Amino acid sequence: MGHNFVVVINCKQVRIIILYNPIAGAGKAAEAAKELCQTLSSAGHEPQLAQTCIKPGSDWLNDELKDAGALVVVGGDGAVRLAAEPAKRNQTPIYHFPYGTENLFSRNFAMDQEHETLLKAVERNQPRMIDMGNANGQSFLLMASIGYDANVVHDLSQHRGSSISHMTYLMPMARQFLAWKPPRLRVKVDGKEIPISDPAMIIVANSCQYAARLNPAPYADISDGQLDVVILPIKNKLQLVTWLVKCRRGSHLKDSRLIQCKGKHVEISCQEPELYQLDGDPPSVADNSETVATTQLEIKVLEAVLPVLVP
Repeated sequence: MGHNFVVVINCKQVRIIILYNPIAGAGKAAEAAKELCQTLSSAGHEPQLAQTCIKPGSDWLNDELKDAGALVVVGGDGAVRLAAEPAKRNQTPIYHFPYGTENLFSRNFAMDQEHETLLKAVERNQPRMIDMGNANGQSFLLMASIGYDANVVHDLSQHRGSSISHMTYLMPMARQFLAWKPPRLRVKVDGKEIPISDPAMIIVANSCQYAARLNPAPYADISDGQLDVVILPIKNKLQLVTWLVKCRRGSHLKDSRLIQCKGKHVEISCQEPELYQLDGDPPSVADNSETVATTQLEIKVLEAVLPVLVP
């Protein structure tokens, strides 16, 4: 696949780590990473390839990121979430070269698959500090949630193959539509309890981007130092479908049943153990268990901690 790009001249040489998920994009991410390597080398930079790690240790990427000017992640949002922690730890500006299913992080910053866009970002070299979230000790960039979406994510994780597409979600969505029951939740935001009379699903958003452009929190800002909390009361399957349609149309904000607020600290209590998701993936587990459920989810915002190499 050829690319038309502008070669950067008179630009300071930058050592750039290109992190790629070998199964992302149905295996195309690896080839894309190699092409990026050639482009960056031709532009006078020092690219170095590295592969993602399923269960990275606490020092993962430390050696690679030492003195690196940028970390380019070729893959999906899951790969970006994994890379964000070492990028934050080393204060290395991160860039998402989208090769996943939804690519919400890259969409948030208008990053694309054009080599020229990345080269301009490197030449511009004006990183923007953004917030991250922390849910029960694990980092996320986009959102955390308890609800139908979280159960679909876990279902997919248990049945997925080597790569996924939008079609891969159909069976998990169908299974969970039949099996999922809306939980009863108690929610506190910055210590204040939010009245919730019906069963519900909850999305705690750090970004306005969401899968399938449902965007339940369209005004969430990834660098405002706050989390946007959206609670959708759901009594039955029909109401679930109604909310999904309204979110897709953007009309859910006009529904008087919608509960929304902002805060820095969100505490969620569930009557029964419930699954949750982070940036479209199940949270990591220390052992070999396939799912993780909790009755308590504590979410905090980490303000201005991650540098992003914006186009």
